[in-house]
Amino acid sequence: MRTIISLACVATLLCAFGCSNPAPRQSTEKEFLDRYGNVPMTAEGMASIIDDRSRREGRKDTSDYVEAQLRAVTDAAIHLKMLQALDHGDTNMAKKMLLTTLNVDIRFLPEFQKRGKISEKQLEEANVLARNYLDYLAAHTNVLVVPRVDYNMAFGGLAELLKDPADLKRLQQLLESLNWNASKPAKDGAAAGEHQKAGEQGK
Repeated sequence: MRTIISLACVATLLCAFGCSNPAPRQSTEKEFLDRYGNVPMTAEGMASIIDDRSRREGRKDTSDYVEAQLRAVTDAAIHLKMLQALDHGDTNMAKKMLLTTLNVDIRFLPEFQKRGKISEKQLEEANVLARNYLDYLAAHTNVLVVPRVDYNMAFGGLAELLKDPADLKRLQQLLESLNWNASKPAKDGAAAGEHQKAGEQGK
């Protein structure tokens, strides 16, 4: 199980480093079916869908499809592992794989924000996501593995994404309740921010 989780983390990391030129925005299932339900799923049909999305977005298609291929294969492989785990009744493994990918995504969001022209709406969406994930982790402390690297990454990302002082205080309280910093401070770049400094001062 540990090997599968590690592979999922590494694979997601590889994708995250190649996201400077994202592929076209993914449609919801309903949007996709409403617009393309009658398009034949041939090579020509798939090409027409890509071209149509570019036209509707009013831009030239500059997507990095090598990166898109890597991300699609990685995501599909992880999702397949989750399905297999669920088929065998192993919901814990499926949940751990989802948490691993979430942890990595949360950590890289602040880096994407520094490198890209992110709108205020997108920044607020990331802030809401961070707050909701903090709520989830606070309510499921039994799933947190001290001090696994992907959780160190998640806490570092949350420290940068959260804007409300009340949310940052809740994050600090969660870290203290887990004795996280005293166990092993996160070491991935700016991970944990002020939370790491607080832990070092308390030594």
